[in-house]
This record gives sequence, C-alpha cells and structure tokens, in this order.
Amino acid sequence: MKLSKLTLACALAAGMAAPQIASADDAFEFHGYTRWGTQYEQDGNTSITADGQTGNAAGRLGNEGNGGEWLFVKKFEGENGTKWDLGMMLEEWGGGVGLKQSYAGASNVFESQPDAYIWAGRVFHSRMQQGLNDYYLSIQDGQGAGIKGIDMGFAKLELGFVDANDGHNFAATSKLSDIKISDDITMDIIANYGFTDDTIADPVDASIVIAKLSGWGQNFYYRHSDNVENSLSWGRKEGLKSDYFSIDGSYSLGEKTGLEYLVAYHDIDEADDTQDRTTTNIIVRPTHAWNNIHSTWLEAGYSVVDFDDSQENNEAYKVTLSQNISIDTVPWGRPMLRFYVTAGQEKNAGVTENPLIAGAMFEAWW
Repeated sequence: MKLSKLTLACALAAGMAAPQIASADDAFEFHGYTRWGTQYEQDGNTSITADGQTGNAAGRLGNEGNGGEWLFVKKFEGENGTKWDLGMMLEEWGGGVGLKQSYAGASNVFESQPDAYIWAGRVFHSRMQQGLNDYYLSIQDGQGAGIKGIDMGFAKLELGFVDANDGHNFAATSKLSDIKISDDITMDIIANYGFTDDTIADPVDASIVIAKLSGWGQNFYYRHSDNVENSLSWGRKEGLKSDYFSIDGSYSLGEKTGLEYLVAYHDIDEADDTQDRTTTNIIVRPTHAWNNIHSTWLEAGYSVVDFDDSQENNEAYKVTLSQNISIDTVPWGRPMLRFYVTAGQEKNAGVTENPLIAGAMFEAWW
C-alpha cells in the first residue's frame, strides 16, 4: 500500500519531533511485591487473630493471605532536562486483577528544586506502614496530583490532593520527612485532612496526624485520628476517634543473629459505644542465618482486644517456626521461600480454637 504525500509528511514530522520530546526510550523498569502459598489446618482455620484487632496484631509470619502488585515504569528524559516516568500497576488480592496505579511524573522541573517530583494520576499515596503487624498507620491511595521532595533545608516536604477514586471524597495531604532532631534521631510528620463535595448527603470531614521518631534502628509512632482510623479514602465514620502508640525496631545479636520486635497500643472510640475498644499487642521475631541461603525465623505474638461493654476480651497468641531459603542472608532479602508451622490459640466471643497450621509460601519484592 502506497503512502500518500500527507501521510508521509506526517510520519517524517513525527520522526523528527520525537527525539526533541524525549530520549532514553530503552529505560524500562519492572517492580512489584507478591506472595503466594498454601496452608493446611484440619478444621480450616488457617490464621490466628483476635477479632477487632489492629492489623495483623498477633504477627504476620504464617498468618498472611495471597496476592500481589506488579508495577511497570517507563522512563524518559527530555532535551530540556526534565526527567519523567510513566507508571502502571496491576494488583490481585483475591478480588480479581485490577488497575491500582496509573500516573505520570517529572523532576528537574525547577532550577532551584531539581529533586522536586511533580505527579498526577492514580497512585499509592501518603503511606506509612509497619512490618511485623502489616499495618498502615496512613494509607491515602487515590487519584489526584501532588509534589514531593521539596528541599526545605531542615526537611523534605510533600504535598498532595487526592480523591478516593469516586470523585466525591477528597483529601489534602502533607508530610515533612527527615527532620533532624539530633545526629542520630530524625522525625517524620504527616497531617492529612479529608472532606467531601456537596453531592454527599451526610458529609463526614476527617483528619489524621502522625509523628514518627527514628533512631538507632528503632521507631516510635503516635497517631491521632478524628472521624476515621487510618485512611481518608475509605472508612470515615462520624464520632470515631483513634489514638495509636507503637514502638518497633531491630537489634543485631551477632553476625548472623538478629531480633525484630513490635509493641503497640490502639484505643478506638466510636459513636456507638458498643464498639469502643483497645488493642494491645506484642510481637518478637528472632532470626538466624545458617549460611547465605538458609535461615530460621521464630515469631511469637500476642494480641488482646478489650471491648468496653464486654466482660470477655478477644485474645490470640501464636508461635510460628519458619525455615527459609532466600537470595540473601539479611532479614529483608527477597525472593524467599518459607516452610513453616504455626501453633496457637484464639478466643473470640467466648469461643476458643487451637489451630495447628502447616504452610509454604514465597514472598518477593523487586
């Protein structure tokens, strides 16, 4: 088929213009997080939890579900010096494959702030997570726009505006990170405010404030929330108040032996007093690497949920012994294969169960 003169001219013009728009077309990245496996317990109870607890408060090792997230990123660099990325993430956590992120962003836009990154789209946003209990103190995923990496001299500033993918519930977000308190201690501060437009019949405004202190491999967290727990993108409820305190961290006990731990206290007050409760939990995880492939982890966790109007608490404790094969000896070395046994007890609404679970799982991030 012959090209018309107009088609040929357009093709030549596009070919000449493309290098001026962007270069480095071969810069492609693939990132993600995923875990999958199977568990067996004769009565079908393959996790040990106290109903109403915060996160995976009895410990996540041997207590996790299946799923994953896969991020594809294309990098560009313009002749004007701007640096771009275009990202798309798919996820599957038991509800089918869906689009989790779709965004574009650029840095080196302002001469005075070359590291400032401006973005728009659907993104993971304003996330702060703890590991051993797999709990997000803040998770404001949505679609919107923002800027991060603004150098304030004493800290890095991040600002954002997102909606909860419904066009009616919005959040204005801010974060100051790496505030230097001393040579060894830094602080992060998150302040987020959620509101609605006039189409919502019963609007609920909400707010989240978090302070995190970090030093010597240890972290202290405090969060106060009004009319929400941890996400302005979902879960707003009039009259809900949440105060969360936690300490987590790790210690080296030798060249190949370490200890991770987490202690948390979470107080929730709701307009419905029957749901007022506190969760107290502790998790410890000693680890030992036998060589640069094989390691053994032992995780013990205890969680108790005290409802204000109930005579009985919900409680759970578990111990998981996991033999691992991994790409590196460090505790966060992934990919990892885990073969584990979990034993423990859960007591919920006066019903006690004593599961004994055997499982195998892989976990990877890249």
